[in-house]
Amino acid sequence: MITDNRLSFQASPYTGPTAEDLAHIPADLKTRRQWILWRGADRIDKQTGEIVGLDKIPVDARALRHASTTDPETWVDFRFCVEALPVALEEWHADDPGAYRGGGIGYVFSHDDPYVGIDLDHCRDPVTGTIAPWAQTHMDALASYAEVSPSGTGVHMVIEGTLPPHGRKKADIEMYAYARFFTMTGWHLTETPPTIEPRQHELITMHTIIFRPTRVAHQSTTTTPLIDDVTLLEKARAAKNGDKFSRLWAGDTSMHAGDDSVADLALSCELAFWTEDPAQIDRLFRQSGLMRAKWDEKRGAQTYGERTILEALARQTEHYKAGGDAHQRRNGTVPGPEPDDSYACPELPAYAKTDEEAAARASLFLDDYIDFSKKWAPRAYEGFHEAAALFALSTIAARRIKIQLGPRGVYTSLYLAFAARTSLYTKTTVADIALHLMRQTGLHGLLADDDATPQAFLRSLTLHLPPDYAEIEDDAQQALRERLAFAGQKGWFYEEWGQHLQAMMQKDGQMAAFRSILRRLDDHQEQYTYSTISRGREVLRKPYVTMLANVTIADLKPFMRTASPLWRDGYIARFAFITPGDASFNLTRFPEDDFTIPRVLVTTLAAWHKRLGIPRVTVEPITGTKGKETGRHRIVFVQPHRDITYRLSPEVREAFYEYDRAMHELMAHGHHEDLDGSYARFPTKALRIAGLLASLHDDATQHTIWPAQWYRGQAIVERWRRGLHTLMRQLGSDEAPSREAQHEQRIVGVLRTNNALPMRDIHLKMKLTYSEIEKILRSLVAAGVVREETTARTKKYGYVIHEGA
Repeated sequence: MITDNRLSFQASPYTGPTAEDLAHIPADLKTRRQWILWRGADRIDKQTGEIVGLDKIPVDARALRHASTTDPETWVDFRFCVEALPVALEEWHADDPGAYRGGGIGYVFSHDDPYVGIDLDHCRDPVTGTIAPWAQTHMDALASYAEVSPSGTGVHMVIEGTLPPHGRKKADIEMYAYARFFTMTGWHLTETPPTIEPRQHELITMHTIIFRPTRVAHQSTTTTPLIDDVTLLEKARAAKNGDKFSRLWAGDTSMHAGDDSVADLALSCELAFWTEDPAQIDRLFRQSGLMRAKWDEKRGAQTYGERTILEALARQTEHYKAGGDAHQRRNGTVPGPEPDDSYACPELPAYAKTDEEAAARASLFLDDYIDFSKKWAPRAYEGFHEAAALFALSTIAARRIKIQLGPRGVYTSLYLAFAARTSLYTKTTVADIALHLMRQTGLHGLLADDDATPQAFLRSLTLHLPPDYAEIEDDAQQALRERLAFAGQKGWFYEEWGQHLQAMMQKDGQMAAFRSILRRLDDHQEQYTYSTISRGREVLRKPYVTMLANVTIADLKPFMRTASPLWRDGYIARFAFITPGDASFNLTRFPEDDFTIPRVLVTTLAAWHKRLGIPRVTVEPITGTKGKETGRHRIVFVQPHRDITYRLSPEVREAFYEYDRAMHELMAHGHHEDLDGSYARFPTKALRIAGLLASLHDDATQHTIWPAQWYRGQAIVERWRRGLHTLMRQLGSDEAPSREAQHEQRIVGVLRTNNALPMRDIHLKMKLTYSEIEKILRSLVAAGVVREETTARTKKYGYVIHEGA
């Protein structure tokens, strides 16, 4: 058992390694320009306000500003870092003695080095130096350089190898190969080697045991090929994904945004499906159009090519079997009975699974909002609360967040649709809560009008002043200027989307243009130009529209049949459908206290809106030839929007392309070609959500999307993917929508646009019998959608709108 009694935890701050400690740090790390400082800071529990630990903030040793673990410009060489530490510690102490918690040096892991860091937390007694048995087992297996962490309670190990994907943290064990740094103390555990050792096989075994207990590790480095090279290539080209293979084989990297390394790994994974023999993969790769000198460059004890092949074999969970049988089946699932339900949502391949633990840490705001919305709309389908929050966030983003991907980047607009029966799931109540939050935050100017013709809608997105601008009050003028600052960026809540679809599909009708307008706005061109006879040429600058729609299954049925034009032109594919499955409705009572938006939700959004930057609009009066004011005004200056660009961390970039690959595989094996457009857009939808969360919780220095935010976005989109299949099953039902369900929807529409009405007035508007109306109203009252008011003379019925919502 390894022990080290020379170190015991001290309450005084750690101030970096001594000269003796520095001598123990492996020379392989010292030669690399991947060093930073770190500064200690109290870790505060946000709920209790108590100190619960020590955060280690990365610092650029030159400027003593925040360092980034993904930006080499903020890293320095080992010697400079060591020399800068005493000066930094002195400055930090002088700056705020009460908050001073010391600091030290750290090594940043990157794609350019062959090392993996393993962090074993809470495994060492700081007084006796005794190592916990579970940690001892891993240390014995890896047998590489290990040192004690600054707290004295953990162990850091560094090995040479390639870290398998999907699994970085579990309980007290973390593994990282890039975009992370390790504090380096030089407190070497003397019974471990003083050098960094190659431990690829041991690493894969350990990773499999910890993160993938059901998967057999790839332990063999040699195997006999099942098929010869020529046959393998013929089969790969003839497979359902043969086009993808052929393009990679020819050297085409466009499917991976021109990233050569990602394309190398993709082709290696394709080959690893057909053969588990590393030598055969290497031999074939060298014949491909991707082969270049880098393949044979050294990365520690291994070449770049060897590392790529090992990673491909570690990732590949399905392999070809002789005789034409393969592990892979329709929908990308493992062998077994194929589902009888043609509308069943296919299982996500294992290599693209979401890290649920990381996703749960992504957004405290989103968690708080969902809890609040559930309280005030307890009868709603759970997925509605989450989507309503994202509608608000996407609207407030107003095209100020750009995600670095592809030639134009990706913006964060979302088209969302609540698709469910009218009365059971209180769709509108959920939407009202999100809209009220925006009003409470003072951001209702970002919302579009409830309804409009295509021409009026486009007109509302252009810069124009009303003719009576000079006559309105100063406060109203200020509000109008703020609205004009975001003229082309709006969130649109459409209550009766079914009626919109019906009007839009009328041939040559005035609403038909919406199909092409909403598609083009989602493409985020720099400007959208259109012409009218009366006003001539109009220009929308930086157009951006987010949409939330309410619709019933009955309303969707005519427009989502197989081969519908709305599938073919990509209109429907741009929407995420949030659809309840077989979840039963509930009759939970509403809270009896006053409806009040939590202050933390309001302040969080207000601060974010300000941090994103608010454009300024200047208006001046128009004067005549002699300088006399004409009573008219014009816009003379509009400060342009500032894009804040967010990069993908390396791990997120890999995860995005893995999810994209998974969606294309499921498309290739799926039943419904109509869904291909939706599947192709799911990865981008997840990225848009991740960008919103990254910006909302950014400290204004990182501008990076981290794994937790990506995995939260992917988890949400996976729920939307399941919702799409639920919707398709309901649409595919032979049951025609009941007459009662249709009347129910119409009655709700009447009551939403009127004050409380007696049954007589409802009868006149609906042309239904009293008994039919009474039956429907009883159902709506029971579901909490309609309220019943008893007066001295009669009963009246009104749509339920909670106070303040």
